[in-house]
Amino acid sequence: MCIRDSPNDVHRILASLALPLYLTTNPDNFMAEALAARANGAAQTISPVREFCRWDIHLDQHTSRLAADEVYEPSTEAPLVYHLFGSDEELNSLVITEDDYLRFLVRVTAERDRIPNMIREALSSKSLMFIGYNLYDWEFRVLLHGVVGNLDQRLGFKHVAVQLDFKEAGNADTAAVHDFLERYFNHADINVFWGSPAQFAAELREHWEVAQ
Repeated sequence: MCIRDSPNDVHRILASLALPLYLTTNPDNFMAEALAARANGAAQTISPVREFCRWDIHLDQHTSRLAADEVYEPSTEAPLVYHLFGSDEELNSLVITEDDYLRFLVRVTAERDRIPNMIREALSSKSLMFIGYNLYDWEFRVLLHGVVGNLDQRLGFKHVAVQLDFKEAGNADTAAVHDFLERYFNHADINVFWGSPAQFAAELREHWEVAQ
C-alpha cells in the first residue's frame, strides 16, 4: 500500500479537516492532491487552488488569485494551498539555498504586502499547527523570525501545536524547547509533540474522529 493511501498519511488527514486554507513550506502538490481526492458528498467536488509567495521582484510578473482585484475567496469547496517558500509549478519561486532564505527574510520584512493579507491574518489570529520540522530547519526558523515574529498583531490565539522529531528528544530539553518557542509565541498555550509526522497524524486522526 502506498504511504499516501494510508489512513495516517499527514496530507490525507489534513485534507479531511475540510479547512479553507492550508499553508505549506513544501513546493510539491501533495496537499492539493489530497484535497482533490477527498470525498465531500456524492455531487460535490473539491477544487484546490495553489498559490505561492511573490517574495521577490522577479516574481511580480506572475498574476495571483489573491490580488486585490480578484474575487476568489478560499472555501471548503475551493481551498487555498499557499506555498510560502515557492511552488514546483514555478521553479523560480523556490526558496532553496541559505542565501535564498536570507533574501526571503529581508524582502518580506521590508515589503510586508508580499505575503497576502489573508495569510498574515490567519497566522496572527488562528491556532497554528507545525508539522514535520526540527528546531534547526531554515524553514522553521525563517517562518518564526520573518513571518510570525514580525506580525503586527502579537498572536491573540492561545493554541500552538509543534510536532518535533523524536530523534531530537535526546538532544533538547523539553523546557528549553518551550522557552525557545515562547520567544515567538507570546502567551500562547504551546503543545510540543515528540514523535514522527506519522505518529502525530495518527493521534490527530484519532482525536478528530472522536470530536466528530
